[in-house]
Amino acid sequence: MLDIIICAKSHMNAAQAPRFEFYLTKKHFEGRPVFTWPKDQWESIAGQGKQLALMDVTATPMRGVASDAPILACVAEQYASADAQISIYRYDAADSSTPVNKDSYNVWRGETLKSIPNLAERAVACGTCADANMYQFFDQNVFLVKEEPGDDHWLTKLPDSVQVLIEQK
Repeated sequence: MLDIIICAKSHMNAAQAPRFEFYLTKKHFEGRPVFTWPKDQWESIAGQGKQLALMDVTATPMRGVASDAPILACVAEQYASADAQISIYRYDAADSSTPVNKDSYNVWRGETLKSIPNLAERAVACGTCADANMYQFFDQNVFLVKEEPGDDHWLTKLPDSVQVLIEQK
């Protein structure tokens, strides 16, 4: 690792923080996949309040899951102004008694990441710095963090709330 950290201004419109993205994935979220998604794209499809919103998974950073198994549904749900989750429901023939698998991604906003304890020290530890570029990067993106499978990962069918959304479409 570099002993001297030089913080330079970004001349690009979109801020980038690749070293800190790597840190988020490997250390802060303990190796769980973390996808970066432009905030304006997220906000254009995000559910309002406790309302579910259907999403096209192929238009998201998680589009790779569509090549692994047939996608039954992808929904976004916003719980509060800062908390949201994306749920992807896949069909898995190998799980014959529970063929619907749910993958969950928590949506972290830049405001949440800015509150990481000792952010400046952590940024320096991964070879970057908590400067205007990093804060702009946080403001321009949301971060999708894959959660470990929970009790609702293996399902016999789609949840009724998701089925209703599909039927209304």
